[in-house]
Amino acid sequence: MYHQQEQAMRHLEGPALVFAGAGAGKTRTLTHRVKHLVGEGVDPHGITLVTFTNKAAGEMKERIARLLEAPLAEAVWVGTFHRFCLQALQVYGSEVGVTQVRVLDATEQQRLAERLIEALFPKRKPDGFTARAALGAVSRAANSGWDDVQLATMYADLTEKIVNFRWAYADAKKELGVLDYDDLLLQGVRLFKLSHSAAAMARRRCVQLM
Repeated sequence: MYHQQEQAMRHLEGPALVFAGAGAGKTRTLTHRVKHLVGEGVDPHGITLVTFTNKAAGEMKERIARLLEAPLAEAVWVGTFHRFCLQALQVYGSEVGVTQVRVLDATEQQRLAERLIEALFPKRKPDGFTARAALGAVSRAANSGWDDVQLATMYADLTEKIVNFRWAYADAKKELGVLDYDDLLLQGVRLFKLSHSAAAMARRRCVQLM
């Protein structure tokens, strides 16, 4: 292990920010850091590793399982941002009005968007107004905090009907009782802000957040 990796692995007090490119050994450093923390007496139930993809999470779980005994390895929480929010919503969502957590997969989301577009444009769909384009616009608007005017301005090529689609999509999700992947993050953040129970859980779970 290189000196910089060992420094990151052995760091205990306060946050550590590490910049590293592809193939630099980030996963190895993180998983050995978990082993080091547990060896220093940190409760593995308070260690959380959050990543962007299920593939990366799976690889980290496998490596931790090789580095620690089974009960300790299983106590470490490893997953994506979406899964972290999903599990919090499943337990505490009712505190903020989320009583059912069912997530649309990509295929279901595509089909729903196609049905809505057909209803919005029963005669002729505008050029470029595909389900993929509409969902991409609505997703970007949700994550950027855009209002309807900003959305219509940024996606003028999809005509002002992109706002109609946004509201039709939101109403359809509400009627079906489902969330999409953007909703998981947005509702998760809202939950941690408004629910003392969820916030306390996150603090316990993320004593060591990586």
